[in-house]
Amino acid sequence: LPPFLRKQWYQRRVAITAGNNKVEKLYQDMAQLAFTFCIKYERKTEFRKLSDSVRNHLNLIIKHSHQANSINLNDPVSLQLHLDTRLYQLDCAIKISLWQVGNFS
Repeated sequence: LPPFLRKQWYQRRVAITAGNNKVEKLYQDMAQLAFTFCIKYERKTEFRKLSDSVRNHLNLIIKHSHQANSINLNDPVSLQLHLDTRLYQLDCAIKISLWQVGNFS
């Protein structure tokens, strides 16, 4: 697939899997793959948008934590998955010199 189609594919998968505890691991994997894509093809604008999406998803997780299939950040496994993704995001931001995006995360 051409890079622009892969970018859209990653963005859609991250958005679809956000906030559901049944596909939480898939969400984290897709987010990390999307960050890797942005690094590989030096897509700084897409990286910023993806970082905003992941940040918004975290806010939605916190806001809707009382719902049946929501992600529970009090669970150590869920928290570790989320922290691993956030640290990966920070590492990627450093690699492409987006200091503000990495700091804002």
